[in-house]
Amino acid sequence: MKLSIMKSGIIVWDIDGVLIYVGDSYRRAIVQAVQYYFSELIGLNLERNLMTIGDTQRFKLVGRFNDDWKLTYASVLCFLTKLIHDLDKREIKSDSVKDFEGMINELRKLGTTAKGFDLQLDLGYITERIKDEGGGLEGTERALEEIFGEDLEIAKKFWFQNLIKRIFQELYLGEMLFREKYGEEPIFVKSDGLIKNEKALINLKSLM
Repeated sequence: MKLSIMKSGIIVWDIDGVLIYVGDSYRRAIVQAVQYYFSELIGLNLERNLMTIGDTQRFKLVGRFNDDWKLTYASVLCFLTKLIHDLDKREIKSDSVKDFEGMINELRKLGTTAKGFDLQLDLGYITERIKDEGGGLEGTERALEEIFGEDLEIAKKFWFQNLIKRIFQELYLGEMLFREKYGEEPIFVKSDGLIKNEKALINLKSLM
């Protein structure tokens, strides 16, 4: 059977990971955003990174994590639920908040309860369970509820997705580009962004 190829005036390329290497930008922003949430905002004295670049790939392989923001949300929720599971729930208090200042205050209160705590989580096991539950944020919540029960609902009171996204964007864009894109001052990052680590995987001549 003879195959015919349709002629087209354009070719559409994916960019991330195809034309541009993003392993040291987007993937590292995930790792650093998770670390920042627990070390700088909650205030845990962490001696090592909670996640590695390899751990972000575990989530990607689970499925339904094309959006790096959602992958970051899921990662934070996994560690939050484990943290809540290991703490004395009677000492955990939370209030309803809407702005970043209120969110940060809630996280710092949680950090007071978790002072000196060593947070550890087997992400290999967790991501396998998430895969069994269909992947994505929905699968993450189902897996965590199955493993940790009602601790998930307590953890979600400290799971501020808008705050996580803000940290991610500041880390990725850096001070100057964040200001240019959003028209406001960054809160958390006062340095160059991880976007500067991106490298072209193919030269322009090859695309012509």
